[in-house]
Amino acid sequence: MNDGLINFGIYLSYALVAIAALAAFVFPVIYMIQNPAEAKKGLVGVVALVVVLLLGYVFAGSEIPDALAKACKNFDVDPSKFKKIGAGINAFYILAFLAVVSLVASEIRSAFK
Repeated sequence: MNDGLINFGIYLSYALVAIAALAAFVFPVIYMIQNPAEAKKGLVGVVALVVVLLLGYVFAGSEIPDALAKACKNFDVDPSKFKKIGAGINAFYILAFLAVVSLVASEIRSAFK
């Protein structure tokens, strides 16, 4: 096949992905400007997610345990990266716990209706 045609297709794909990413960012901003009351509800969710991520980061340790030292060295994980990994795991635990609590609370509430 013609390499020029393949390269053109790849560059066209890059351009379309960039346009889609830009549209995915611009249209919600336009919607938030047009409907500020509903934007507050969405921003509350974003702020809650940022709080969960910050809590995960605060509770993450940066000290690498001896049992993981060799693996961390093999994968070039320093204490800063280890803390970020721990933050992601902690945030997952917090979000999973909140999901389970919300499911149980929803079932209990619907049982009493």
